[in-house]
Amino acid sequence: MNRKNKDLSFISSMTGFATSSGSKDGFSWVWEVKSVNGRGLEIRCRLPQGHEKLDIKIRSAIGSSFKRGNFNVNLTVQEKSQANQFQINRTWLNQLVDTTKELQRNLKGFAEPRLDGLLAARGVIEIVIEDT
Repeated sequence: MNRKNKDLSFISSMTGFATSSGSKDGFSWVWEVKSVNGRGLEIRCRLPQGHEKLDIKIRSAIGSSFKRGNFNVNLTVQEKSQANQFQINRTWLNQLVDTTKELQRNLKGFAEPRLDGLLAARGVIEIVIEDT
């Protein structure tokens, strides 16, 4: 058969590996596809929860390009961690300071509060949540 006349656009089998990654709107993802030669076409997809609808599209895309082979398709999605910003709830901190001063006046032997103890009280340090 003359190779120039052979239609090479339809690959019959393949052994290989491919990876692709990207990010958008605070999320990043990585696609990995591994394939080895096989007698038939076998496709295994590992997708994160909530992305199951991609399975049909993946199988269709692979099936339209390959006649045979064992394919493992893996998608990993992660939310990008953003550096948290913190603030001190000064109203709450001031209430704690006032309360400890009152306790010092009224109770003998009550130790003066330390800054690390005041800052460790629940609600004194807050995570800043920005509206998007």
